[in-house]
Parts: sequence; C-alpha cells; structure tokens
Amino acid sequence: MRFFRMPVALVATLWCAAALLGSHPLAAGDTQTLDQARLAQAFLALVTDGTPWPATDLAVEEFSVTPADLTLPAGVLGFRPINQTHTQYLGKKKLRVAVLVNGREEARVSMTGQLKLFGDVVVAARRMNRHTVLGADDLRVVRRDISQQDPDLLRAPAAAIGLRGLRLKNSVQAGELLFATMVEAPPLVRRGSLVTILAEAGQISVSVPGELRDSGARGEVVRVKNLMSRREISAEVVDENTVRVTF
Repeated sequence: MRFFRMPVALVATLWCAAALLGSHPLAAGDTQTLDQARLAQAFLALVTDGTPWPATDLAVEEFSVTPADLTLPAGVLGFRPINQTHTQYLGKKKLRVAVLVNGREEARVSMTGQLKLFGDVVVAARRMNRHTVLGADDLRVVRRDISQQDPDLLRAPAAAIGLRGLRLKNSVQAGELLFATMVEAPPLVRRGSLVTILAEAGQISVSVPGELRDSGARGEVVRVKNLMSRREISAEVVDENTVRVTF
C-alpha cells in the first residue's frame, strides 16, 4: 500500500467543484491519463466535503486506488461517489467512485485512505516533576495528529497562555502532550493557616477566626475549624486570608 499525504487547501481549490458538481475542465486532446496522485486529489476532495474543520488541518494518509491509473477520452472530468455512507468524518474511508467524462461514466475505481486531523497542541518543553508551577518556558506548541485524541487535549495557542500559573498533578516527560486533567490551580491557602471565616446569610455577615484543616485553591471548598465554637465546617476559599460560608 502506497503512502500519500497532501495538504487540503490546494486540493479544495482545484477539485471541490468537480467532486460536488461532477465536472472539471481539462486540456483538449484525444485522451487523458489519471495517475494515482490525481486520483488521490479527487479522493481527498470527496472525503473532506462537509467536514467541520479548516481544510489546512486535514490530510489523507495510506491512500490506495484500484486501478492505479486510468486512460480516458479527453473532455470535462468529474467524480461521483457510489457508496459514500460514512457516518464519521475521520478514520479509514472506502469509496467506490464513478469517473465521468463530459457527464458520461467512463470508469469506476475503488479508493481507500485514512483521513486525519492535525492541530497545534501544547506539550511539555522539558521533564518536570509533580507540582511544578508552569511558566512560558515550560511549554511548547507543536503540530500533531489529533484524530484520536481526548477532548481534554489542550489546543494552542490559547491553552498555552491559560496554563501559566497552574501546576502539574503528576510528573511529565519532555514532549508529552498536556491535557486539562493533568493540571490544577496551586493552593492559595494551606492546612494549619489561620484565616477569617466570613459567614453570610442574606444581608447579614459575621466574621470569626478559623484554622484550616485542608489546603486549597481559590474557589475550592475546604474544611476549616471555627475557633470560637470549636466546630469544623466547610467553606469556600476567597483569598489567602479568607474563607466564606453561605447560609
């Protein structure tokens, strides 16, 4: 099986009309020959039609066609899929395609290939230990095949900016893909620290001293001991000195 990969942008310009409308003008002559490369262009236009991603993010790999080339009468060339029944955009595609000249079917070909999605993703720039707080120098943006990746995969460049200041839950290796589930906000308050417990009920608020029983980031709920009543309650971290309870 031959390997074929081609950017879609040029193909979409040259072949999309042929794939959708069934026509494509060619130079005059007695015959015309379609080799594997030109048939691959037609395949790419057919399988990428209607996909939700930019054409520049799609590519076909592991392309094959039977027969590998065709000699046809000269004229306006078109392609019509006979059995295009795929329910998923990406992955292995098998097409039976009618090749038309001046609207008349002149041949049929069987085509297969892998349609893949590529995108810019965030990876670790170096090996980092658990709880490393991420900075700009810790991250790299690379282009990878993301056809089978989890939706929590961090896409660049916005994700690279959003990661700064977060910390790793576990160690990572250089070049390792980063996912949203691999990072967390660093603790803003730590177990044993003294804080103010702000208790709110409607228009009434009361402040009492407390001692943290957990470490936590902003917005997280932690256990805190009310030093006045000696009771342990749950409260939301507001800042490094304050937790809040709402009744």
